[in-house]
Amino acid sequence: MRIWEGLILVAVGTTEPLRNGLRYQVLGLPNNDDLYLLQQINDDGALLGVPFKVDTKRMANSLRLSHAICYFSSQARTITGNLRLAQTNHKAFSIRSLVVGLGRAPEGLCVEVE
Repeated sequence: MRIWEGLILVAVGTTEPLRNGLRYQVLGLPNNDDLYLLQQINDDGALLGVPFKVDTKRMANSLRLSHAICYFSSQARTITGNLRLAQTNHKAFSIRSLVVGLGRAPEGLCVEVE
């Protein structure tokens, strides 16, 4: 994945300081130290806690792009704004996947189904 300042990522796993399912914003790119500067962010865009550094290997293994999450990783999460349910014609897509996807949006007007 390509990383840039301002990008918001979602953590996978529970190794400190990253916590599973929480969102983090990239505040700084590596210079000579191979470390990215991150800080936790809430759903309203406010920065929380203290910034910390993460190396490139950990970035690749422990963080995902927040704008491209799969159906079952989104469980227990409310997604505000526009939501597109993609690949609904895939052979592995089921009614269960549809229910999980639709349940993420608080307003049905914001949901688009491919």
